[in-house]
Amino acid sequence: MVELWRSLRVGDRVRIAHMPQDFAGAPDTYRLHDETRELYEHLVAEATILTVTEIDDWDAPWIDYTWVRNGIEEFHSLGLNHDGLERVP
Repeated sequence: MVELWRSLRVGDRVRIAHMPQDFAGAPDTYRLHDETRELYEHLVAEATILTVTEIDDWDAPWIDYTWVRNGIEEFHSLGLNHDGLERVP
């Protein structure tokens, strides 16, 4: 089965439906920055629809997201090369 992220193209819309399995064992098996974990938890909880803005040299799709937290804008860019994604029509 082909992983969804491998078929994504610029302009595709996705949602992070659940925390990627790679991150489940963190920090024992995978080092995930605390702020990145918080962002993923936020995106899952809010069912945020994200648009792929770039495909990098390794064919990984990327999204940009501005999160207003505690009145402060935070700009995030995430590579989506993992499970937990679902395509949004």
